[in-house]
Amino acid sequence: MKDFAGYLSRYLKQKGISYSNAAKMCGIDRTLLSRYGNGGRIPKKADAVKSLAKGLEMAEEEKRELLEAYRRTKVCREYHVGHSVMERILEGEHGLASALPPVPDAGGGSGRPGDDGVGRMGVLEEKGSVGGAKNLFLEGGAWARGAGSLLSIGEVLGAIGYILQGAAWVKLAASPQYPQFRETLQYLSPGLAETCGIEQVIGQQEWQHREGKLESLERLLPLLLQEKDYQVFHHPQWPAGAGWQGGKLDYAMTDKGIVLFAPGLEMGFFTSPGQPCTYYARLYEGWKSMCRPFARGGAGQYRQWESRPRDFVWENPKTGICFTKTEGENGIWIVRRSQGCAACIQEIGIVQLLEGFIWGIL
Repeated sequence: MKDFAGYLSRYLKQKGISYSNAAKMCGIDRTLLSRYGNGGRIPKKADAVKSLAKGLEMAEEEKRELLEAYRRTKVCREYHVGHSVMERILEGEHGLASALPPVPDAGGGSGRPGDDGVGRMGVLEEKGSVGGAKNLFLEGGAWARGAGSLLSIGEVLGAIGYILQGAAWVKLAASPQYPQFRETLQYLSPGLAETCGIEQVIGQQEWQHREGKLESLERLLPLLLQEKDYQVFHHPQWPAGAGWQGGKLDYAMTDKGIVLFAPGLEMGFFTSPGQPCTYYARLYEGWKSMCRPFARGGAGQYRQWESRPRDFVWENPKTGICFTKTEGENGIWIVRRSQGCAACIQEIGIVQLLEGFIWGIL
């Protein structure tokens, strides 16, 4: 999945051809060829790329790969997105986090949540049991009272961990941009109830730009490509990190309670099920009703994918993850066959970009 500059420069290096000699072979200016090689410019038309391949005496397979790299690079430039984010989506493993995230050390501990006696999160990693985690959480004042303030990242993540463990359902009004929140959710998702479904409503900063959408997709893919049913909805006008309806707080809600948190996770509030949860549940449903589908993943989506025709297919030989499309449908499937999981990407801007980048559908 090299871009045009990367493929060209690597080819010249492997063949031991200097830019001066390559320019003479192709009959073009050396400065222009150098700019092709460093990404400063790309040829205006595919015919110019074919001339380069001919002048450099490329084999047919090399010529094909150079043209493919050119096409992908041109798509990225036309849509104003970086080639690197496309590479990460198509070549990434997109696995769930294998450990709880570290947090800033608030009291001389190791930096993991709970090590300073405040965050309460480390017990999930140490004991690996829902019961053990719950008991330690309840030692804190907020848990014992059923509600309370959270005054550190460790406390916020600890509270989120508590309401996620064994949850029957999960609803999130939160940006996918917070790495510690994402990793905690990924790490704990296998411990959710077997029939648990996860929903998330997201806003997106500068939503009109596709690169922001792609970065959101990359961050969400680990949870989209796992067994639990996971639905993501988006509103194109809510900026990330600005808070929901001006409330300045994101939140995670389950049947065990709700955790509201500031964008940096440095503070928040926990409350057990009751009237506050009812209030925020109604707010959430109101926001969701104004949203559009972004993506849906899980084992159920894999079963749907199996029954559909696949007119376009591209599979990464290293990861085994494949991308497919059915002609006439507005969606792209990303599939992890080894685990029987799939995600249907529905956001039209991402779909169009992936179609053009992978298969040249413009």
